[in-house]
Amino acid sequence: DPYAGLPSNACGGFHLKVANNRASAVKVTVNGDHSFDVGAGETVAMAEWLPPPYGLNLAVPWDVVISDAQSGEQLFVATMPGPVDQKVTLSDSAPVQTAYSLIAEGC
Repeated sequence: DPYAGLPSNACGGFHLKVANNRASAVKVTVNGDHSFDVGAGETVAMAEWLPPPYGLNLAVPWDVVISDAQSGEQLFVATMPGPVDQKVTLSDSAPVQTAYSLIAEGC
């Protein structure tokens, strides 16, 4: 696990940042029933314990599925147990998951 031992570094608990560098929107679904859209060229950061629109009020682990908003094609699937904040960057090639530092990148 390349993220083992790294702490989550922000208030609000676990954070997930989705950077959509594709030409079309995506739908991010967490635990099967919480979802939000990320438009083409947009970036959205969600937190575990903040109120909507920036939080899900949903404890980790998060089962995350990212799909193309039009076709429904699954682009990314992962279970995120926390506590290390995560970033998923989507492009026309394969998605990339990395640790997310609010200190370095902001919300």
